[in-house]
Amino acid sequence: MPRLGRPIHGGFPRIEKTQSKEENAMMLKRLVKDGSRVKFEMDNPIKTSLSLPHIYLPRLLRQKTDKDPDTELGTALQNLADFTGIDAEGELPLKLARNEAKDLIMRIARCMRTEKNGFEFKHPVLVDCYPHWEQSNMEVAYLFPVILPRITLRFHQPGCVVVELPSKADICTPSEVSSSKSENGIPHVDLNKLRAKDGTHLSLKKTYIMFAKLIKRILKVCGVVAERVKVGHCESGYYLTVELMNYGWAGWKLQIIPAIYVKTNMFLIPKIFFQGESVPSDIHWRVSWVVREMEILGCISLTDKGSRVRALRVVCKLCQTDWRLSELSPYHVQTALLHDVDHHVDTSPRWQRFTLEKCVKSLLGRLLTQVRRGSLPHFLIEGIDLFELVNPRKMALWKSALARLTSSDNALLSLTHRAMLGDKQTELSFPKFLDM
Repeated sequence: MPRLGRPIHGGFPRIEKTQSKEENAMMLKRLVKDGSRVKFEMDNPIKTSLSLPHIYLPRLLRQKTDKDPDTELGTALQNLADFTGIDAEGELPLKLARNEAKDLIMRIARCMRTEKNGFEFKHPVLVDCYPHWEQSNMEVAYLFPVILPRITLRFHQPGCVVVELPSKADICTPSEVSSSKSENGIPHVDLNKLRAKDGTHLSLKKTYIMFAKLIKRILKVCGVVAERVKVGHCESGYYLTVELMNYGWAGWKLQIIPAIYVKTNMFLIPKIFFQGESVPSDIHWRVSWVVREMEILGCISLTDKGSRVRALRVVCKLCQTDWRLSELSPYHVQTALLHDVDHHVDTSPRWQRFTLEKCVKSLLGRLLTQVRRGSLPHFLIEGIDLFELVNPRKMALWKSALARLTSSDNALLSLTHRAMLGDKQTELSFPKFLDM
């Protein structure tokens, strides 16, 4: 019977050289099945995992990911990724803002559900990724979904929907309700007053004004003064924000986005897709898959221990530092990441082996590819080109800057060092899931 010798090199069992090949094979098969690893004592022994540039899964004996290379660029990118993460100094105000926003939004949601205002509300959703609309670094955004009965959705153009309301006779008016106001003075919502000028479709502006009035009344019941609530419109569409107290950390806001619930993970919101787009039509609601995008990015983080999303954070910081790329929004970079991961999953099953340096170069290369093509398709909505309204001269500027970064490690290293010296406030803009 073959016997195992004494353990060598940290617990590896030894197989005697006097055994036959068949016996060695049987012994190896049994040890691997038990989850052990074997080193053969031969004239040219195989390398142990300590000398290989790979990390092994303990039972499967296969490569999972590359070790970080000891290059100057790799080290600089790793330092930048750590620098742009939420450190102990920046974590406290963000955590306090999220906790206060969650507490406030839950109180609003409970009041919305208990009061008879004519709407059925779903659970609010925290936006924990880069959204397609412009958002301040110090804002916590929540989608506030509502279910509208008997409406009809018609796709007007890619990513854009018009909401047709039922006829006036089919809508219950406040006079037909037993009590048009609740005990807290919150009025019943009359959908007929939310119709656009054509009398058929749901108006964005009227819906936002109605929603803001409801929020102000509910916040008054909760003890929040009306001056903290701001309603208006900007380049990305209408907005509704509430200033947070945040226990001494001034400047933080809660953005409440009314959304029409369509189905799981799909909502209609009044936020535009393109920078520079004119004021959106009063009847056109944008399709949002922000929840689905959050799920995909979360799965990517779990799959490669956050290497890809750390690269996303680094590239966003690099774009903010380089004036030529400053108008490449985080949502552009995030969409390029989704396309890049999808490409590598389809063509390279071991894409998880990429290091941070390789992930950054791969993402920059994907951005350069899309800029050369002159288009960046939305990852989930067919027919939307996020580069549609980009000026050709600006596109040429992006092309030259990205080409230099992808072709020269020295240029990328120089920009990385410059980014390290940038404004530290930008680190607060990165979503929480990017630090998994």
